[in-house]
Amino acid sequence: MTTTRRLHVVDMAAAPEPPYPADTKANGYKPELDWQRVKSSKTWRLCPPDMHNNLLRLWLESWNEVPCGSWENDDELIAAAIELPARIFMAHRDQLMRGWRLHADGRYYHPVIADQVAGMIASRYEANRANRERQARWRNKKREEREKQLQDGVTLCPVTVTLRNAKEQEQEQDIKENPPSEDKRKSAASAKPHASPNGSRLPLTELPDDWRTFCQTERPDLDPRKTWETFHDYWIAQPGAKGRKIDWLATWRNWVRKQDTARNGGIGNGRTSTRPTNSADRADAAWEKISGRLLGGGVSQPVEDQTQRGVRGDFHEPD
Repeated sequence: MTTTRRLHVVDMAAAPEPPYPADTKANGYKPELDWQRVKSSKTWRLCPPDMHNNLLRLWLESWNEVPCGSWENDDELIAAAIELPARIFMAHRDQLMRGWRLHADGRYYHPVIADQVAGMIASRYEANRANRERQARWRNKKREEREKQLQDGVTLCPVTVTLRNAKEQEQEQDIKENPPSEDKRKSAASAKPHASPNGSRLPLTELPDDWRTFCQTERPDLDPRKTWETFHDYWIAQPGAKGRKIDWLATWRNWVRKQDTARNGGIGNGRTSTRPTNSADRADAAWEKISGRLLGGGVSQPVEDQTQRGVRGDFHEPD
């Protein structure tokens, strides 16, 4: 048995205009199926139960057409799209195509499906609008940053703008809220004339007042002037990277703390160190310490003969 291809002829002048543009596509957007609304509809109730699956497929397959949610005015093509024999489709066409109306473009549209397509178009427009607003805000922000940096005298690259490091901005804000004292500013200006990640050579030729004060407070046994001369001569004689420091004030503080008065030829205020100054004296001191610890506090008798220095006799038990 053969079927005849059936086309419906209507007065296109009286047909309504399509509800949306002819190039509307789903592009991955999925329709929302309100199951409660489907089951309570007259189309579902009038359709035979064995045709319910074909009815649902007819609605869903229309979503893949162009324009989305429509069918071409050709019963045979519609039947083939839902994989239903044409004779069965024609036998139940009135129930399956209930609610579909032919429009001026020669295609069928269903009002419920057309509402979902309209919602899809609206959501896409809203997303595009939000994206355009976001891009506009970003462009305005960059333009304001460029204008501000131009006012600050910063030369900008015509393609990209290099923003200042966030840590540097925090440091600047901290300085504004807690400005350093006048002495600290003078010391920083004299010790660090050129900030560099690799440090710099010692820029000072005279001992700053705050450096002198630190030496007198931390090590009253040292002569600040002589200590400075030793410090200055040592560091200006260092070659290459060894003679470069990031913080010269910190280097000075460490130098002062580690000074040995006796080793530096009496740089201090006339005080002498009790530490041994040669290997023999150091051996004597070590022996005294070890023997005292072994004997529970007793000390062995030293050998006065210089030729036997460093050699010990028997231990003496403590009284």
